[in-house]
Amino acid sequence: MTRKYPALILVLAAAGAARAAEPAAPAKQLEADYAITWLGVPVYSGKFAIAWNGERYRMRFRAEAEGVVRLAANTTVEWETTGRVAKGRVEPERFEQANTFRRQTRRITLVFNGKSAPAVSVVPPESPGKRPPVPEPLKAGALDPLSATFAAIAMPLDARSCGYSAKVFEGLRRTDVRLEHAGTERTPAHRIGGLDRHAFVCLLHAKRLAGYEEKHFRQNPDPLPPAILWVAKHEGAGLWLPAQLRFESQFGPIYARLTRVKLTNGGAQ
Repeated sequence: MTRKYPALILVLAAAGAARAAEPAAPAKQLEADYAITWLGVPVYSGKFAIAWNGERYRMRFRAEAEGVVRLAANTTVEWETTGRVAKGRVEPERFEQANTFRRQTRRITLVFNGKSAPAVSVVPPESPGKRPPVPEPLKAGALDPLSATFAAIAMPLDARSCGYSAKVFEGLRRTDVRLEHAGTERTPAHRIGGLDRHAFVCLLHAKRLAGYEEKHFRQNPDPLPPAILWVAKHEGAGLWLPAQLRFESQFGPIYARLTRVKLTNGGAQ
């Protein structure tokens, strides 16, 4: 339970519509805090930090265990990506992650080079045979999870639905992510200043293509049931923010809820 949640949250956080819009100048910075709960009990806290303008973006994510999960494993996840936006497309340049579980940290780095497969570094490396390797052709043209998320939330503010797909590769696993529009509802995090009162409801499908351990398929159904994602526009930021995420695990439903937004160089909350 403890090792799965941060990675799933990042993959499932790729929310938005069909294309990314070029971020507007001047440069802006946004922080968004999330509380992750299981059966109403806090299990993780998460924070996104985004800096972007009309040409470049930098996005960071940090998640750390809370409550009983912290006592059991003290898991932390720190991810960062940098890249550029060209002709409405997100082009990642470097993605780094440092994942700590039971005081052991593994660092994974992806260096992107156009449409070819990124260069991958995993330190320390995993044990041989732990998981099937991702074939090189499946790595080419994929986005890291944070770049996929930025591409999604930067959709035009006049979007009428959430329809998005991305090839996601984070260094060990390759996943296809697809959003399906499922209606409009009142925004769950409606008390967040600047957030629209109505949100798109999206079904988020994640297809596991390569790099997953066999036990992952034994413990989770195939295909995975879709997660439910609520995304609402934030006029000041010019972005669509995930307001709430709900997905099923073998231990019951998990919720990630937006709790705070801070915007600078263009407004504040």
